[in-house]
Amino acid sequence: MPYAKLVEEKCFHAVCEAVKTKGPIRGRASQVKRVLKKILLGFGVLSNIATLIGLWIAYISVPASVQAKIGHVFLIAGASCSVALYLWLAWLIFQPSNPSVARPSYPNTGAGTPGPPEPQDEECKALRAIADEDAEKIRDRVRQIGQRVEFHFTPGSDPYIEIFTELLNASVFDVVTVGKVEGHTMYGGQQLSSPPQVFDKTGPPGPTLLNLKHGEWGTVRIRQFISTDVADRMWADRSRNIAVDMSLVRITFKMLLANRPLREFMFYGPRTTIEEAKRV
Repeated sequence: MPYAKLVEEKCFHAVCEAVKTKGPIRGRASQVKRVLKKILLGFGVLSNIATLIGLWIAYISVPASVQAKIGHVFLIAGASCSVALYLWLAWLIFQPSNPSVARPSYPNTGAGTPGPPEPQDEECKALRAIADEDAEKIRDRVRQIGQRVEFHFTPGSDPYIEIFTELLNASVFDVVTVGKVEGHTMYGGQQLSSPPQVFDKTGPPGPTLLNLKHGEWGTVRIRQFISTDVADRMWADRSRNIAVDMSLVRITFKMLLANRPLREFMFYGPRTTIEEAKRV
């Protein structure tokens, strides 16, 4: 996958996270609007009550002849408003339905009345598609970008071969290993007796933990102890290019991403020769 696509994936992830944070902000804004509506409604009710009180005081303070005329005006105005209100209600009840105007149908989310799709769901489809593709092709997304081999063979110490493999995580997942390893190493068609061990850049001592986020790289070390006789034979036959085959060595990695199930994949060791190794 080219570097441009890696940047694009990172942008999709950032956009999705930003969209997800809009939900609480929009919810708080709608709550503020509802409170403001209630306050305005309260002021409107108080204003109308004050107006009615003022009209009543003005009405009782004028002479009786004027009161009769004002009463007739209020009676006519009230009757007109009542007739208009009844006509509007009748129109709402008996208006014909327009079958050509169809209501949009939305899927039922299981939380009551079906509603429109969430905007963040629409905007995160691209990220989910990338995550699905990365999960299927995770061995291509977690790629080897470098390797070196050391042959530790000095008098008085236990000889071993150590392969340093640099891995780049080009997926949207966090990939983690705690050093769980299976399988065995072959040399010249024969299985070596000691099981391989896996360490991170700093171990041992201490536990093995390699955690690579998107775009990060790190080092996995595969250490294979060998006997002194095998070490002597390897060094003597180094120019014959006999393979030290770790392709049967499997390192377990976990794939971590929010709101997705935990999955595992295997990273397999390389094939190398003592000729390629640096003797330490």
